Amino acid sequence: MGPQLKVVDRTRTATMLCAASGNPDPEISWFKDMLPVDISSSNGRIKQLRSGALQIENSEESDQGKYECVAMNSAGTRYSAPANLYVRVRRVPPRFIILPTNQEVILGGSVNLTCVAVGSPMPYVKWMEGGEDLTKEEEMPMGRNVLEVTNIRESANYTCMALSSLGIIEVTAQVTVKGDQT
Repeated sequence: MGPQLKVVDRTRTATMLCAASGNPDPEISWFKDMLPVDISSSNGRIKQLRSGALQIENSEESDQGKYECVAMNSAGTRYSAPANLYVRVRRVPPRFIILPTNQEVILGGSVNLTCVAVGSPMPYVKWMEGGEDLTKEEEMPMGRNVLEVTNIRESANYTCMALSSLGIIEVTAQVTVKGDQT
């Protein structure tokens, strides 16, 4: 009767087995790092299967730890050997999958510039023009950012930046006003 070392990729399902049998059938409960596993507060993400196994869906780094199952019946209580669950997180630096394109507009025209980046963790995406932030810090979206530029009076370069804990990348798109010589 013993769980073992388990390695699971983040967002995947981990199943911790508890091979306990007895007469009468034992009642099984689970402990993580010596504390009872609170299945009710997990919004159905963590459940105990009929076999007694503990199933953790969409695993997170916070699920990592030392798990033990406890089998109890009228004959007594047995603790399993502890098992360590390790949640592996893929780390991928940001990269662009949709780049903004250079655009030509008429004076007073408008344009939408789209920029999409991916990575793990997912990067934040912001727009800048000449060193000035066009995306408010608190409104910075993840992954995708569309910049709407209206009433364009002069040609300018717009820079899309993707930022995560693994790095910052940037790409620049040029918006040119037709007939503008600057």
